[in-house]
Amino acid sequence: NIPFLIKNVPSAYKKSVGHYNKAIELYEDIGAHGFLGQSYLNLAQLHEANKNNDKARHAIEKAIGIFKNRKAEVWLLQAKATLASID
Repeated sequence: NIPFLIKNVPSAYKKSVGHYNKAIELYEDIGAHGFLGQSYLNLAQLHEANKNNDKARHAIEKAIGIFKNRKAEVWLLQAKATLASID
């Protein structure tokens, strides 16, 4: 549970962000757009759980753009729901 980890293990958020950023860089380099979109979505959810709403919005907007371009409708719906939940 992401919110639980962030609250109880302070270093978990920072480490998780680092891992997602590495994954995003790798997926961009190899053109793995589906995984790239999913990583941005997960990163947005992580930022949202840590109340970093500006960073969450930035990441989710990237995910939405990727999902629209790839016509990944199921992922797009999930990303839009995440965007709507960000304060």
